[in-house]
Amino acid sequence: MVQQNKQLEEGEAEYSHWFVLKFPPSATGQIDFPGAEHYPFDSVGLARSPLARERSIARRTGDREKLAQATFRDYPDKVLTEVPEVHRRAPLRLGTKCAFVIGLRNTGNQPVYGARIDDKWYRPGGDTDPPDHFPVLVVPRESRMHICPFGEAKHSGHDLAAGVPVVIDGKAQSRASCIMLSSDAAHWAYVDPNGRFGPPAPAWAELSNLWQELDDRGASEAEMAHELDALVREHNGIARAQGRETIEPPAGPALPHSVLALRGGSVHAIVVSGSMWDIGKLLEKSFEQAFIVDQSGSVRYSFLEGDKVKPLVGTPNWRDKGTAFLAVRSGGWIRSVPHFPA
Repeated sequence: MVQQNKQLEEGEAEYSHWFVLKFPPSATGQIDFPGAEHYPFDSVGLARSPLARERSIARRTGDREKLAQATFRDYPDKVLTEVPEVHRRAPLRLGTKCAFVIGLRNTGNQPVYGARIDDKWYRPGGDTDPPDHFPVLVVPRESRMHICPFGEAKHSGHDLAAGVPVVIDGKAQSRASCIMLSSDAAHWAYVDPNGRFGPPAPAWAELSNLWQELDDRGASEAEMAHELDALVREHNGIARAQGRETIEPPAGPALPHSVLALRGGSVHAIVVSGSMWDIGKLLEKSFEQAFIVDQSGSVRYSFLEGDKVKPLVGTPNWRDKGTAFLAVRSGGWIRSVPHFPA
């Protein structure tokens, strides 16, 4: 249930996404992380909670500038690359003048999301390999990319991309599963680090910290969802008293998500707005496997034709720097087809 926000201006614009990019079964590509050599393997990634701050490199080195921020990236700025540089590198790395570039920008920032390049994983310190049944994108250097369970790919030596699964073997994953795999409260609750919407700012920090505490003690999916929902409702009560908009569990924020999915042997890249669990319910109708690789301001797909960059889809709050990207060879410009069925 959504409580209307009295603070919203009448006539405020809204947007939603449903974009599908289907690659041919023979598609090849590469995972590119230009700043990988600077990524510290004991980083907590994007620090979101007091517990993460305590464990961060920034805390150990006394980096006051970073610690003063509500959130901060617990690694040097040179880990990040501006997207135009990724565009410049793609044709050189792929040996073609036409390519797609898709963000994998949660890599190195959140647990579960990661990229394995040349047999080395890039992910926050302490994070472990995906469970064998989780789908991953397999990107061999000279043969076609594909999606399969991690257990089938872990000893292959190929580059891999991992994320939060929303469909496994044709079955949507539960809301509790999505929450358990997502350390950022803004991905499953209507909260914001700076309090721009939903409950006031402390809600985001308290929820992110409770998630970390529950994860540390090995709480079950059900326990984690129950305790986090209780805290969401507590903060929503405060927000409603202030005339602010809220979204009550089990509903979730309708963020744009970037999803890699498998259908009939072809890899699909999808941008769709909604909660993670609702996206899973939508995609299970047509896709065998699907997992999230990016959300919100990290979502952008581009097409490169020679030295021209042609945006395909993105978000209003898109960020111009990121960690890892997927570059896919293309034989030329893509054609439009009738609206893709869900």
